[in-house]
Amino acid sequence: MNIDMSLHDDITDLETEIDRLAEAAERCRKIMVVARGAMATGSVVLAALVLGLLRSDALILLTSVTAILAGIAVFGSHRSTLQELKAKIAAQEARRSGLIDAMDLHVVKEA
Repeated sequence: MNIDMSLHDDITDLETEIDRLAEAAERCRKIMVVARGAMATGSVVLAALVLGLLRSDALILLTSVTAILAGIAVFGSHRSTLQELKAKIAAQEARRSGLIDAMDLHVVKEA
């Protein structure tokens, strides 16, 4: 019986870790959306400057280029982090599945 409780505790710990990793992955996705927005906004402003739709101003130009470059850097960084998190989640889920299989559970049939 002690072995089953130990397996149960291990499974519970893995599920907690999977939830923590899933929350981190969701934060990465949200940051990636913001980074895309920064890239898009910077691109639109830069295009407006080039087309003469906005008054030519060095600060606006610098800000739009900075938004594009920062968006690219943040997006790329979080994309690779997201991929790592997905791999960790898959590994933890496989470990959890193996522990559940090791529990030697029996199917209870209805009467």
